[in-house]
Amino acid sequence: MNEPPGMTPGLADEFMRRLERGETLRKITSGDKRCGPALVTPQRFKKHCELDPEWAVEAMRLAKLNAKAADALKSPILRGRMHCNRGDSLEGARIYRRDGYPYRFCLECRKIVDAKGGILRPEKGEQIKTALQDPNATISSITDSGSPGYLLRHVSLQAYRRADPEIEHLVTVVVARASITAGRSQRLRYQRIRNNVVREQNNDFYKIIAMLPENFPIKLMLLRRFSRT
Repeated sequence: MNEPPGMTPGLADEFMRRLERGETLRKITSGDKRCGPALVTPQRFKKHCELDPEWAVEAMRLAKLNAKAADALKSPILRGRMHCNRGDSLEGARIYRRDGYPYRFCLECRKIVDAKGGILRPEKGEQIKTALQDPNATISSITDSGSPGYLLRHVSLQAYRRADPEIEHLVTVVVARASITAGRSQRLRYQRIRNNVVREQNNDFYKIIAMLPENFPIKLMLLRRFSRT
């Protein structure tokens, strides 16, 4: 009933001409201050694609090419930036990927963010100490928002560590215990893998022996020697 109509032939031709000139879908359909007034709404464009599939194939082909060209124009500007928005140098900035694209973040800005631990409340500090004294406690058990024992963000925990030597000591103990447990788990995992390999080798040996005839000269000797290893 309330579905948006498709485009008139004139609008469809104008839409295609703008795509052929290199304009992006966002520029043609967004209508914001940077892109100017929209030719049609995104809903109307999608509806026209449903009504005219052949037109839609060509429009989407051009739209993808234009989007890649627009991204290529942005990249040199961002790569060439030497300072962040606060004016700090981006030399030595960390690089990470988000949504498939590389990003840089300023180390000085990250220090400022990490230093913001919020208001340090004594009652919260006592809760942290009690939680960390649990033999099974881990750092993620109190800083992971999806954990049942969640108490605070990791950034806030760092602030409590700087302010309270007892919390700093408890965190150090928990981290050391986790490292020992991780090392033990790693050794057990390698041992299980090795046991599986040896077991498969033994099974292969007995399968081969089983294929030999009973009067095979060295069959009994092989079985005796293998059983002693």
